[in-house]
Amino acid sequence: MFLILLALCVLAVSAAGLGLLAFARPTPATTRLADLFGPLGAACGCALGMAGLFTDSWTGSLLWTQAWGLPVGSLSLGLDALSRVFLLPVFGLGFVCACAGGISLRHTRASEHNLAAHWLFYLLLVLGMAVVMMARDAVLFLLAWEVMSLSPFFLIDFNDSDRNVRDASWVYLVAAHLGAVLLLAFFGLLWQNAGDTAFATLALKEGPVMPLASVLFVLSLLGFGAKAGIAPMHVWLPEAHPAAPSHISALLSGAMINAGLYGIIRSCEFVAPLSAAPAWWGWLTLFLGLGTALMGILKALAQSNLKRLLAYSSVENMGLMLMGVGAWLIGSHSGNSWIGTLGLAGAMFHMLNHSAFKGLLFLTAGEVLHATGTVRMELLGGLQQRMPLVGAAFGIGAVSIACFPPFNGFAGEFVLALSLLDGSSLPGVEQQLGLLMALVVLGLVSGLAAATYAKAYGITF
Repeated sequence: MFLILLALCVLAVSAAGLGLLAFARPTPATTRLADLFGPLGAACGCALGMAGLFTDSWTGSLLWTQAWGLPVGSLSLGLDALSRVFLLPVFGLGFVCACAGGISLRHTRASEHNLAAHWLFYLLLVLGMAVVMMARDAVLFLLAWEVMSLSPFFLIDFNDSDRNVRDASWVYLVAAHLGAVLLLAFFGLLWQNAGDTAFATLALKEGPVMPLASVLFVLSLLGFGAKAGIAPMHVWLPEAHPAAPSHISALLSGAMINAGLYGIIRSCEFVAPLSAAPAWWGWLTLFLGLGTALMGILKALAQSNLKRLLAYSSVENMGLMLMGVGAWLIGSHSGNSWIGTLGLAGAMFHMLNHSAFKGLLFLTAGEVLHATGTVRMELLGGLQQRMPLVGAAFGIGAVSIACFPPFNGFAGEFVLALSLLDGSSLPGVEQQLGLLMALVVLGLVSGLAAATYAKAYGITF
């Protein structure tokens, strides 16, 4: 826990230093200093955070609480297995993208961009994501969520001389705050019911599931789903990712959207005991995930812009993770530990895998853009000979995300498929057919993903 707290301090101090530098008039010297100090602070903080995740046992839960002088809430941070799993992409991709961004921006002129401001918001994004995963108080969670939600607006708007980039950043901001309004309602209702903002006391009282519990579940699914890019709240994703610098796209797609999935899973412990939750919660989540995955991959298949294709692919993969959460809720309601445990395990495993290969794919797409000046696939071709290492890296990411064995994408989806295979043990033919249909759609989405990335790699490289 000590190393994690030290990592947060390093990120916060680095952000404060860059904040002072951001207000100075950009000069070649301050631009070089910002491009050194920003990535270095982010990399050091993320390295400390990653080390801190493995210094304690994952089976326990740690808590650090400090009063902060506000009339409500407290500075309460905790670590349990769920937080640790979701912090892995935050610190891992945060480190890699900081290094990649520092290298890609090293020739930026002071007259073009304020790099101190760029790295300030990068550090705030990583810090906000880390605190969101660790917060154990609703007020602290919402403050960190707002920091995490506001920072990408300025990062996406990096090339603000382009009207399309400006429009994309505003689309993101509107979508982010529509979701935040729903989360304010979610935590406000919980606070009114519990009389306290601490997560330990925020859950609804034991007993029969009240109508309030279902309202809260829908609010959390929609509010957190807007961040995760779940259809139809995904509209910001295909606009923001092509507009942002590639190291930012990699971090947003590989780490930030995971915060939505984390919120959905974490909020389930507040609204009702899982065994007492209505069956329709699980089925709604499952079919929302199915629709998101199918829509995302069909949209991705139709794209000619490589980064836009990757953005829609993120929508598809978040849909697959939501399917796993739905299977977890269905299994918990029915008492089927096979479906429930493997559903949640598959969602978490696929989240980690997606963070790895989507970060790789966005960073290699950035190299293509840097070398050719475009990511329009119809204008590319033959890059494997010109950029053999980049082509090989993209190829590894492509076969992983297309679920070819023995790569990690196949492993994650295989666990998801295993959870659905036991659908025949559920009571009622309609439930059995529901999981069978989900299994068929999972196979269809995997096949379409293979076609999508065969097209992307074949045309580009």
